[in-house]
Amino acid sequence: MGLSPVVGLRRAASAGVSYYVGAGVGAHLLSHTRIDERQMSTAFQFGELAGAGVDFGDHGQYGVGVRIEHISNGCIKEPNNGVTFGEVRLSYRWD
Repeated sequence: MGLSPVVGLRRAASAGVSYYVGAGVGAHLLSHTRIDERQMSTAFQFGELAGAGVDFGDHGQYGVGVRIEHISNGCIKEPNNGVTFGEVRLSYRWD
């Protein structure tokens, strides 16, 4: 479970296409302190993320985006084995 408020900038739609970028910082509470072979020393973690994408279609109903996120405990306790991962977002908005 996590909470990461995101601040974003969006360029107004031009010919049905709009672009956006966003970044955020937040806190996470992990259900397990082991992710694959990586041992996290605390369930409480900080997270940072940044992403960008494009929405398109007659009503901006389609979307494609990418995001990179990093979580670690901010050196609260050793070891501080953070994890960084990327995401690809495909979306469709029903109105």
